[in-house]
Amino acid sequence: MSIYKELNDVKLDVSCYEQEPLTALEQKQWEQRVKSKLRSRRKRLPIKRKAAALTAAAMMILLAMSLPQVSLARIPVVGGLIENFNSNHNALQADYSSYKTAVGETAENEYGKLTLNEVLVDADRLLISSTLQPAQGMRFDYKTHLPVEVMIHGERRQLSAMSQSVQEDDGSYTVYGDVSFSELPLPENNLLELQIAYHTVNREARSTTLEQPWVFDVQLSAEAMSQDTKTVEIHKTLDLNGQGTVTVRKVVFTPVSTLLYFDASEETQSVSFKLTSTRDGSEIPLSTVTLTHEPGTASYARFWSADALQGPYQLTPVDGMDHELELGSGLILE
Repeated sequence: MSIYKELNDVKLDVSCYEQEPLTALEQKQWEQRVKSKLRSRRKRLPIKRKAAALTAAAMMILLAMSLPQVSLARIPVVGGLIENFNSNHNALQADYSSYKTAVGETAENEYGKLTLNEVLVDADRLLISSTLQPAQGMRFDYKTHLPVEVMIHGERRQLSAMSQSVQEDDGSYTVYGDVSFSELPLPENNLLELQIAYHTVNREARSTTLEQPWVFDVQLSAEAMSQDTKTVEIHKTLDLNGQGTVTVRKVVFTPVSTLLYFDASEETQSVSFKLTSTRDGSEIPLSTVTLTHEPGTASYARFWSADALQGPYQLTPVDGMDHELELGSGLILE
């Protein structure tokens, strides 16, 4: 849910920024910018999805310090929320504030200012929200992407990364990142030391390497997410009606998504899954399926969030090209 929905009638009091005095012109610019964003959010919200929302106050204070070539600053997070990127069937009720880390650090180079807004740990991946203010003359639109590279405790475990660029009314862009890992090791204290870097700017088939990349060093806690995550060990093999077999390893229920790990036989070239509540027959939408036959690497299917306490759930294998074609009876997840 966007925190801006209920802010349309809020009157901004710029006089509260006494710690960092702004000129009258700067105050007016910030006020116009925020109000423009609030009006835009309201227009894009479908009428049928209007519901009771959270009320929040947006404060903008700029604290800058100069560094050679790349400058860094700490500012409040005002960009797009991770909830907006990871929208699901109950997105109106989604609130990941207990699980994500607000950063608000800005790096600047010749291409513009990039603010790292929020980072969230979800099972085997990181969800990242940033805001780019392109430098004057820089060509940037929704077809332009900033691939993110992440180091964990100084090691590279990243498997893949997806990104999305969304234009805002003030000319900035919210840049979302979804980074998957071979494994996401959590130390006993559940603290992760991350280096999040943007080394390239990609537009269609062209990639430009930055001389001064945007780099952020972040420490975040995964304790709350770990406490609210449930893992169900399965280790059962399912026959796919003559199209090979799959061995379901486990299912991981998190507040953000539901992750199924499985192994597929060499004969299995196309498979997907349906996850259905046995209570009311409702289906948990599928986000993505990755099928691999590489030794030691599990295939996986990711669904939208499903409450493990609201089970049982029926897991049914289906054809990868035709989700209406069931490949066997499946199994029950208790």
